[in-house]
Amino acid sequence: MIAYLDDREREMTVVSSYLDVMKEVQVVYSSNELDGIVLDQANDYVVCFALSYLKEKEEYVVVLENYLMEESKSDFSLMPYYPNAAWKSAAEKWFRSGEVMTLTRQTIHLFLDFKESNKGRENLAFCIASSPNKLLTASIHVYERGTLLSPQFELPSKPGVPTIKSLEHDCVHLQVNPPNLGVTSVESYQVLYQAEQADSEWTEVKPDATTNQVTIRNLDPYKKYRFSCKAVCRPGVSLSSDWTEYFRTRSCSPPGPPTEKSIESGRIRVNWDIPTMVGDNVLVIGYVVEYRRSVKAIDNQMWHTINTTTIESTLEGLEADTAYSIRVSANCGEAGKSLPSPETVLTTIRKVEKGNPSIHWLNLEQKFGVNESFGQYIFGKKVEQGNNKVILLLGATGAGKTTLVNVMINYILGVKWEDCYRFKLIHEVTNKSQAESQTMVVTSYEVYNQPGFQIPYSLTIVDTPGFGDTRGMAQEKLLIQMVKDFLCNPLGIDHIDAVCFVVQAPLVRLSPSQRSIFDSILSIFGKDVAENILMLVTFVDGKQIPAPEAIKAANLPCKKNKKGQPTHFKFNSSILFTKQMESSSEEDDTDDDDDDDLKALCPEQWKSTFKEMKKFFQALESIESKDLTLTKKVLEERELLEKTMTRLTPQITAGLSKLSEIKSLKQCLENENENMKQNKDFETEVNVLQVKRSKLSQDFATNCNVCNLTCHTCCFLPNEDDIKSCAVMDDDGNCTVCPGKCSSSDHDREKALLTYVTKTEKKTIQELKNNFMKAWGKYMSTQEMLGKLEDEFHKIEDALMNLIKQSSDCLKRLNEVALNPSSLSTIEYIEILIRTEGDERMPGFEDRIVGLKKMKAESEILDKIAKGVDLLPNERKIHER
Repeated sequence: MIAYLDDREREMTVVSSYLDVMKEVQVVYSSNELDGIVLDQANDYVVCFALSYLKEKEEYVVVLENYLMEESKSDFSLMPYYPNAAWKSAAEKWFRSGEVMTLTRQTIHLFLDFKESNKGRENLAFCIASSPNKLLTASIHVYERGTLLSPQFELPSKPGVPTIKSLEHDCVHLQVNPPNLGVTSVESYQVLYQAEQADSEWTEVKPDATTNQVTIRNLDPYKKYRFSCKAVCRPGVSLSSDWTEYFRTRSCSPPGPPTEKSIESGRIRVNWDIPTMVGDNVLVIGYVVEYRRSVKAIDNQMWHTINTTTIESTLEGLEADTAYSIRVSANCGEAGKSLPSPETVLTTIRKVEKGNPSIHWLNLEQKFGVNESFGQYIFGKKVEQGNNKVILLLGATGAGKTTLVNVMINYILGVKWEDCYRFKLIHEVTNKSQAESQTMVVTSYEVYNQPGFQIPYSLTIVDTPGFGDTRGMAQEKLLIQMVKDFLCNPLGIDHIDAVCFVVQAPLVRLSPSQRSIFDSILSIFGKDVAENILMLVTFVDGKQIPAPEAIKAANLPCKKNKKGQPTHFKFNSSILFTKQMESSSEEDDTDDDDDDDLKALCPEQWKSTFKEMKKFFQALESIESKDLTLTKKVLEERELLEKTMTRLTPQITAGLSKLSEIKSLKQCLENENENMKQNKDFETEVNVLQVKRSKLSQDFATNCNVCNLTCHTCCFLPNEDDIKSCAVMDDDGNCTVCPGKCSSSDHDREKALLTYVTKTEKKTIQELKNNFMKAWGKYMSTQEMLGKLEDEFHKIEDALMNLIKQSSDCLKRLNEVALNPSSLSTIEYIEILIRTEGDERMPGFEDRIVGLKKMKAESEILDKIAKGVDLLPNERKIHER
């Protein structure tokens, strides 16, 4: 009994000592009282220090109670009582355990520290209660909005001192060190900082991320700060860590990134912007330029340095055609250096040709990788979204387009006559003859505007192959198709500012070939592009140039000046790469006069050409850009016309061949008796129309299995797309090319082209009759056969006239939207078909020509009726039939 009372006294003493330490915390004595605090609407969180062992039953009392109960049931005989035996076997009491006492005191300190760090929070309450639990030590219960969040919540201790990782002019990167206790309950960290001034207050920063890497921003340059942090858990925050020593931010912000001013094969000249933020009493006294070869695999290369007091510098002694990484730091003297600016990678140009001047290639990058259809290159880096002007250059082979483009780029880069270098954007292929175009495919060069350029906008130059070279009409057709493909391709251009025809100054008149190609190119564009067509005249070496008058006489649609002449600009591009004259020696005195004249003439020609180039780019700036929507519409309708013509030709051929077959069969049937008397196996020649399948190497074609027609020759539809998405299918999935508007399900996408060929075969009269009756599925007399053939021919003839009418309507529509359409009438189109039959002279062409002439006569009659012209008697008879 004495031992038991000693334990009770010890327990009360220990609990009293705990309560004395936490005397400012409310103690609750019942579960109802605890519920009142937890369920209070004002408390989002309740942190409860729970003594889990106060409500346990005492083993000594339990043993004693059991003994007395057994005694009451006995016959009052004395039983021996040994309570000490049971008492001694019980575990050591918690209030006598040094380990339990230590852990409990640690929990009390965490509890009180947490209460102190969250003093003033209105939605957080603290209390002490007794709660049954198997734990020997006290625990922390946390309630969140009336619900027990955790019966063993680990409150975080104060974190370690933050570690400063790096300093910038307006921010500090630091690492938060986690607390020793309660780290599992930490959800984030709160960072505090304070400036060195006496009246400065602590500023709290709550980073968004849960990482322990934190950046403190919006600091002042060249100012001292110290830092502390708190651990954040669900109910609140821990005590603040110890603060760091004072750290000073950088003296100023980095300068702007280096930008290209000029690039040569052995040197790069760059400039940069001054720092935007400088600390109080800090003076930038200079800059440190650092550069090294830009090799990704080697990150520890040594930087070469240049000190300068200006905001530009020249890097000398560089390797040609090599990329260099360049950065700049500001030198603030005793206040130290700024951090380096962002690195700029610039590549020295490749020297093409030594001499005076030396010639250098510009470094171009492919825009979308390798493209077999056309080339796309970019020069420079896109700094911001600015105005971009697009010009399309067209001209005959030898007109000087390539050199003119090089003149443009030298003007843009600010090259002067006295400079000992020139640049080439396009390099001529030297193994080609003068009669062949140097440019092989349509190529665009997108020149991004940079500081120091002579034009205030970016420029896209679209260079095209020259026309009229020795490769003939086939090459010109290919050129027109290449221009169409480029304009319609989604990777091409979406607007155009100028269509520039490059012509030589001595041009007196347009040749038929030049006129044809001009008309073909102009027919691509819509009427709204007429005011954007300019003439660029090359090889100008005098005041009198006949080319503008030749253009005017040809009545080509283009922009006109006040005098009514085509708007044109005059250039002598040959001056660009003219070698500068060295000082002559005494032995060359006889040529001094000629040299002096040349020296005086060259700078003047240079000045005149570059003055004209300035006028051109100023005019280009004022020209309104034209969206290519109408141009693409013209191309789409022209493609529809070509498809109509494509399907019209084989059907006309088939109809005319059928006519020839009917005439041949009719003649054989009329002479059947006489021929049979001479020879019962008499054979006659008939024309048979057959389908020819030609393999395609790359492109796909959409072919109809019902009509045996190729409906779309170059189908760019991706393999995974439904054939309903093919360009020739309408919204209902029916083909617009097939005569019967066949469904898309009747079509296949194949690497094959279907064409019609006419072949002559020998057959007996009986074979022809049997074949005809087999096709109709019944026996017929000779007269019935002739009647059926005649009816079939008239149906085909009517269908062909309808198709020709469709072509005529499509041509009229092109006349409405196209800038320079080839508007053929129905009669003119039939005349072309007649000439084509006469040129090709395929088997049966004579009969087809007779049929076409008959259709032409009928079309002429219909044309007269439409115009209200009286018909001649014979024409009226034909019309009535």
